[in-house]
Amino acid sequence: MVMAAGFSFAGELPIELGEKTPKVLKGNGEIVTARNACLSAITSDGGDVLSRIDVLLEYVGKILGLEVVEQTLEYEIVVAVVDAAFLEQEISLEMLERAYGSPLAESAWESSGGCLKRGVGLLQFVEQEHVRAFDSETRQNLFKVINTLKLELQFLQQMSMVVLSLSKLRSKVYSGRRDAVLDFRDQDVAELATNSLLYAKLVIGCYDTAMKCSTSCVVNKPLLSYLNCLTFLLMSLDQYSKDQCGVAVGMVEQAIRYLSQIVPADRLSDSILASRKKTDFLKNAIGKRTKNPRKTLRWISRSRKEELIPVLALTLDDFVIPLSQLLRYRYRQMNEKLAYQKVESDEANLRKLFPRGKAPELKGSQWFFNRETSRLQEATGASTTGYY
Repeated sequence: MVMAAGFSFAGELPIELGEKTPKVLKGNGEIVTARNACLSAITSDGGDVLSRIDVLLEYVGKILGLEVVEQTLEYEIVVAVVDAAFLEQEISLEMLERAYGSPLAESAWESSGGCLKRGVGLLQFVEQEHVRAFDSETRQNLFKVINTLKLELQFLQQMSMVVLSLSKLRSKVYSGRRDAVLDFRDQDVAELATNSLLYAKLVIGCYDTAMKCSTSCVVNKPLLSYLNCLTFLLMSLDQYSKDQCGVAVGMVEQAIRYLSQIVPADRLSDSILASRKKTDFLKNAIGKRTKNPRKTLRWISRSRKEELIPVLALTLDDFVIPLSQLLRYRYRQMNEKLAYQKVESDEANLRKLFPRGKAPELKGSQWFFNRETSRLQEATGASTTGYY
């Protein structure tokens, strides 16, 4: 997809700058050096991501400090800022992976949200100030890239709320100690169901946003199956708490069908529950939480089209799979021995019970060029009057 003379976009982020330095920069050694560092920051798939963002924004600041910014340099600004926003997304995902199940989950969630706000703010900066200088075709292509990334950032903000919700549910299962796992009596299921409807609304909102990301590098089939699974699982808790045992069985069965699209069938068998204590099963399943190094960087660079986002894959092994098996066991036992309700197995009928999704808006932070420091800066409470 040709976007401007000498530049192209292959459909995936980060966007690469042209190999040749723009003629207008030749002779300005300081900016050429900054551009070379920018090239390395874009093509690198490792290292300190924050430092890479600083390099990109430093290059932008040097261009904005020139007396005249030609169209060729406008494109350089757009590429560097869009890539910086993409790297903010990467940091956000890493923070979520570290945070899940941690006592500091809520603090890490807030930090992750800060990355996403900065990313949206950077995209709004170039959208408002630097994209309109191009011809209509190039402008349209750039807007498409920017809008797709903004949707991804919006989705990840919603997803982070889902991860935080799962972390809170998980803490109820742990009850403060590794060996104090719930025995899934009725009162325990009721406790898990306390906020399950709210959490389900968040997941549904997340799914709705994901469906808008038609060309996304983040949204793929495993992700959609995961969100469907989680919606049915959370809604089953809500229905069970309302004494709709037959509906709850149907919902947890549907959740497991969606899980089967992500993980091998042998990991979803509940035959193990017949020969072991339910508490031991869940304790052992959660206790197997992976000790592997974080996988976000590898996923971003190699596997994001085929595999689940690493933090969501972590929630599968650590919580969602064992919880779904235990809930199915509990619901079936209750229905076969006490409730005697017809199991609702029609997915369309079950979906009619879904609430409207909840999708909080992600507002970007404000950015401006500070001529005193020759830096592109994120605005704080102080006034930006007098700055470009």
